[in-house]
Amino acid sequence: MCVQTKLQFQAVLDQVFPAYKGVFGSMYSDISLRFLSEFPTSYSVLQTDEDSLKAKFSLRNEDVQITGLTNAFNGC
Repeated sequence: MCVQTKLQFQAVLDQVFPAYKGVFGSMYSDISLRFLSEFPTSYSVLQTDEDSLKAKFSLRNEDVQITGLTNAFNGC
């Protein structure tokens, strides 16, 4: 991804998901981008329980801090 595209992406993401930064190790990783395509709104994240999120993405600890993930989106 070029620098300008990343900056634009981050600016939009900061508006839509202000708490998203820091949930994934890399905002541009495959799992992070896949997560955003599956859950385009914070509401969609909040409607899914953590066990379902883990199962859907086969999340590992190094990919994301799943504990409290839904809490990160509560204020969105």
